[in-house]
Amino acid sequence: DDLRIRMAWLRAKLSLDVGVPEKTLELVDSMIAAMASTKSELRAEITSSARLLQADAFFALPGREVEGLETLRRLRTDNPQSNAAVYTFMKEANFAASQNRFVEAQSLLIKLADDFGKHAYAPYALYEAALNAERRGQDTFYRDANRLIERLIRDYPRSELVFYARLKQGDLLRKLNEFPLAQQAYEELVNTFPKH
Repeated sequence: DDLRIRMAWLRAKLSLDVGVPEKTLELVDSMIAAMASTKSELRAEITSSARLLQADAFFALPGREVEGLETLRRLRTDNPQSNAAVYTFMKEANFAASQNRFVEAQSLLIKLADDFGKHAYAPYALYEAALNAERRGQDTFYRDANRLIERLIRDYPRSELVFYARLKQGDLLRKLNEFPLAQQAYEELVNTFPKH
């Protein structure tokens, strides 16, 4: 059963990757229906991943974005602690950012970091939230982005994103004409990551 479920998921994923989202929707529906009768330990995890695929397929089809958003929100309600549910915040934020709704995208990413602070996606969410704040293009929002970068560095000092966050911080401080602080950020990078 587990192998059959995994192969069904892979088939749906590949249909999306080759650009046939209509087929993906059919495959996801049939896979979820077939899993209802199995007792696989992977059922909840694969159902959640299948729902993410379904949302991606809706986003790929013109005019069906609302169904994609509904799918993401339903996934968060039905399986709130699954990895897929956590990832829905990032998917929805990416969609909002693609529509130039940077405030909404930033809010979703901060909510992910607040609600799932121990999750592996949390530092990435803070970094993306900072980028969305920066895209708003005013000094106030550059300062917001800088605060998010500081939070990432403080809360996740071992994250591989610390280097990129500190580099972005230097760039933000230059945009704010705070050149001595920007220089400090760059010097800290050189000292902390001499071989990066």
